Amino acid sequence: MAASDAKPVPLKNTAFRAYVWMRDNDGDLVSGAAALDSEVSIDGGAFTDCTNEATDEGQGQYSIDLTASEMNGDHVGYILKTTTTDAKSPTADFYPQEADDIKVSVTHWAGTAVATPTIAGVPEVDVTHLNGVAQSLLDLKDFADDGYDPSTNKVQGVVLVDTLTTYTGNTPQTGDSFARLGAPVGASISADLQIIDNFLDTEIAAILAAVDTEVAAILADTGAIKAKTDNLPVDPADASVLAGLIAALEAKVDIIDDFLDTEILAIKSKTDNLPASPAAVGSAMTLEAGERAAVADRILGRSRAGGADGGRTVGQALAILRNKWSIAGGILTVTEDDDTTPLYTATVTTAASDPVQAVDPA
Repeated sequence: MAASDAKPVPLKNTAFRAYVWMRDNDGDLVSGAAALDSEVSIDGGAFTDCTNEATDEGQGQYSIDLTASEMNGDHVGYILKTTTTDAKSPTADFYPQEADDIKVSVTHWAGTAVATPTIAGVPEVDVTHLNGVAQSLLDLKDFADDGYDPSTNKVQGVVLVDTLTTYTGNTPQTGDSFARLGAPVGASISADLQIIDNFLDTEIAAILAAVDTEVAAILADTGAIKAKTDNLPVDPADASVLAGLIAALEAKVDIIDDFLDTEILAIKSKTDNLPASPAAVGSAMTLEAGERAAVADRILGRSRAGGADGGRTVGQALAILRNKWSIAGGILTVTEDDDTTPLYTATVTTAASDPVQAVDPA
């Protein structure tokens, strides 16, 4: 949209550039307003964000480029919002014109008014000059009533002539006695016709010669094309060969169709098992209760060092905090949850001053 779209009268369904001024509580102009937000309402509807945003033109003036769809209404309301403190949001109302919106009574033309017309119902119109001569609607009535008069009825009217009923006083002419238009070419009309005939003969002969040359070239090209087509191995016009080609093609299409059906069904059988969540990459996944329990159980069986399952697992590390354990003969035994079945053992080193000096899991 260009600045040329800023017209004095907005048009319906046509892009339009408008200008508004922003002031503060004291009536001072506000330039450089922050977080501009342009909204538009069409025919009293809800205000929605404009396609374009307002531009700060400086000195407190802002411009907005409204699109054709945003001007497609009988009333368009506009508001420019800002977060600048004490700045007041400027508003504007537009009434886009379309055909038949405004009726015009022309009372002046070229700046000069005429006397009040005597034609009933005709608005006062002044055509000051038309092709250099003063005109008015009264002239139209005058020439319609009286015909054209250079001094009064400035517009040439249609002049009717009485119908001819009797034609007398003419002398029939024959042969070369008829008057000839323009400077003579020949001695007579017959001589002129002969000149024209000779000219046409020459031109037609030239045209025929050119046509013969073009036809010969076309025939030569046709022969070359036929020589090429005669060497083609298969005659496409042979109905049986063409039918065979079509049948083979249809068979291939059927094979491809069957293959696609099988593959699509296989893909569908897989995708039918996919959960509804997540819906897209990055979306959160909602696990079922059993899935959550399986994840937790898997963590308990994971190696404490990470990277593999088994070994010194997370579950074993927690067992000594919750399950029964005992030391006998320098061996620490940690039991399963039943407090009976050994889960793992460790060698215990003791000293007189420190009964339990070290624990070395097996």
